[in-house]
Amino acid sequence: MAYVKTEIYFGENEPGGKSVTLAQWRSFLSREVTPRFPRGMTVLDAYGQMRHHSGRIERQDTRVIILVYKARSAEEKHVAEIIRAYRERFENAQVMHLRSTVQAEFFAD
Repeated sequence: MAYVKTEIYFGENEPGGKSVTLAQWRSFLSREVTPRFPRGMTVLDAYGQMRHHSGRIERQDTRVIILVYKARSAEEKHVAEIIRAYRERFENAQVMHLRSTVQAEFFAD
């Protein structure tokens, strides 16, 4: 069976110099991500940077969610919903989405 591996990178910088706090992030996970992916996810703290069209380099703390789910499942639409919710809640904070088809094996009790 084919699976999809999705990585979503959530930048913590908001316009105007604000940053997403740990409490806000945890609330977002609880309200937006966990209900859509109750089987599980991996969350990583990261640091990243990007160059804007103007040439300015922006550095920021980043959170990464890694999800693995069956290809062509209802869960695929949930990814877009999560990204939209984050950008709405945190004033268009930067998000990057990577998606690839993988073979997966799950080992659990």
